[in-house]
Amino acid sequence: MSNDLDIARKHFELGSKKFEEKLYSQAEQEFSSSLNFLPNRVSTLSKLILCKIQLKKFQECEELLSKIQKIDKDYVYGKFCKALYLGEILEFEKSKEELMTINIQNEPLEFQSTFYNCLATTLYYLDEYENSVSNYLKSIELNPNNYSANVNLGTVYLSKNNFKDGWKYYEHRLKKNNLDHKKYPSNIKEIEGKKILIRHEQGIGDTIQFSRLITELKKYNCEIDFLIPQSLNNLFSIDGVNIINKIISNDKYQYEINLMSLPFLLNLDLKKPSLINTINSDLLVNKKNIKDKNLKIGIAWSGNQSYQFDIMRSIKLESLKNIIDLQNQKSIKFYCLQKNIRDNDLDFFKKSNLINLGNLNFYDLAKEINNLDLVISSCTSILHLSSSLKMKTFGLLANKADWRWLDDSKKSNWYETLEIFKLKKNQNWEDLSKTVVENILKLI
Repeated sequence: MSNDLDIARKHFELGSKKFEEKLYSQAEQEFSSSLNFLPNRVSTLSKLILCKIQLKKFQECEELLSKIQKIDKDYVYGKFCKALYLGEILEFEKSKEELMTINIQNEPLEFQSTFYNCLATTLYYLDEYENSVSNYLKSIELNPNNYSANVNLGTVYLSKNNFKDGWKYYEHRLKKNNLDHKKYPSNIKEIEGKKILIRHEQGIGDTIQFSRLITELKKYNCEIDFLIPQSLNNLFSIDGVNIINKIISNDKYQYEINLMSLPFLLNLDLKKPSLINTINSDLLVNKKNIKDKNLKIGIAWSGNQSYQFDIMRSIKLESLKNIIDLQNQKSIKFYCLQKNIRDNDLDFFKKSNLINLGNLNFYDLAKEINNLDLVISSCTSILHLSSSLKMKTFGLLANKADWRWLDDSKKSNWYETLEIFKLKKNQNWEDLSKTVVENILKLI
């Protein structure tokens, strides 16, 4: 009969395998089972914390960190988990302090690389740009196959308008995310006269934004199929491009390219995107001028919770109370444009009297957006949809917003009707919402 150590080890190894496969819930279960037999094993506790971080179970992280602290306060991986956790809850100063106490000199090179990747990310959010870049480079030098570090470095370069290096490093997401890239051209000119497939990639917002790059390929006289999710059916109309939902046969394509690789292959300057709109022309109606005081405003405040940096971009609905309360003072109706309402927003949502349009598909939602006067959105697909429709849009962005918005920009070269409202350092959403209110009142 197996003893406790053998059973604990079996669950630990299985948990590690599930974690590598990014099956975090299953890994969590295995590590928890392992702890049933060896409850004070700090390596298992640390692995479990990593699962909790991925699953955003932050309160449980604190309990586990406290347990490791009591067992072995100097345990390197326990301290590292604490630093990771602090970064996840945006306590970057504290995360940096914790990282500075860790001695990694005798640790495996792979962990050292992971450490410097974490430190570089922390430094970036603390506005220590040069320091951040040097630590990403150190991470990559220690482990060139640290694809996360490569991608992170790429996004930092992109946010600073260094597109040449940015797109190059960003391509490592292909290996990080196990994306098929066997049929890529080594040079974009190779697609001349060929049959090619462009696959949608990442979120819906990315697909809407970067779909316009497909028009850049038409000069190569190639035959193009654009693979999109069904939720986007009828949203696009791209002259000379066949839009599909499924692949009948891969054999008919000489080249297959993931959408987010087009900026690299086309050597795109993010400041100078294609101006050709790929939205269905049926949806590009002339927007009405606001002639009376009855405003219709669409609002979207949170996106996909599984997105790695969701905590940076999604907003608690109650934090926008100043905006929503305008309906009690002025003749304004608010419309919910997002599909999912999070549990921590439900109570306020029920009291907010928002008219819910969130269950519509994107094409039908686009038609409804055309009937509005203004859309207010955090960094979600709704922001891209509304802006692509040339609807007046207020974008609510974090201080360290996604790389595509560049630094300190109030306007976007991608979207002429988008006005950006970005958090200042140490500012909260409640304060920013007051500025948004002032700008709404100017429309009346």
